[in-house]
Amino acid sequence: MTAITVTPPPSLASTRGRMCPRCGRFPASDGRCGEHGLFAVAPEAAAKKEIAPLLGQVVAERYILIDLLGDGGMASVYRAVDARLDRSVAVKVRTGLNALTDEDRARFESEARALSRLRSPHTVTVHDYGVAADMGLAGLAYIVMEQVEGEDLHARLSRGALSPRATLAIL
Repeated sequence: MTAITVTPPPSLASTRGRMCPRCGRFPASDGRCGEHGLFAVAPEAAAKKEIAPLLGQVVAERYILIDLLGDGGMASVYRAVDARLDRSVAVKVRTGLNALTDEDRARFESEARALSRLRSPHTVTVHDYGVAADMGLAGLAYIVMEQVEGEDLHARLSRGALSPRATLAIL
């Protein structure tokens, strides 16, 4: 695989404690694995490599995928760093690396546009979307969103049902 030329942003300048998500080697000074060309990630992220095959890759020559936040039947969400703006973002990618049909592409674009119109303190901001043309990722549909720290709904519900008041506070 040929690595895309992306300069690591300042937040990824230090390679200390990071490793290639594929082979576990420590990266070169540019933050990439010399053998695989992947950006190095934290060991706890690298441990997810079986369920997060895109770790360390770059989407749209800009978004460096550094951790898996969650996955489901239709998509996976990765923590990423925007290499241009050096900010943390969430990148939702369609599960399955097969090419999109015209119908899939239209549905995906409709979802991205609809999400980008939402304005609420309880929704994330959509920054970008597209279909990657990157080496090895061609055809991968992605949506780039604001990265929000906190507990996900599944984790919260595992502690018990929300009260009506707590539910209304979220809505």
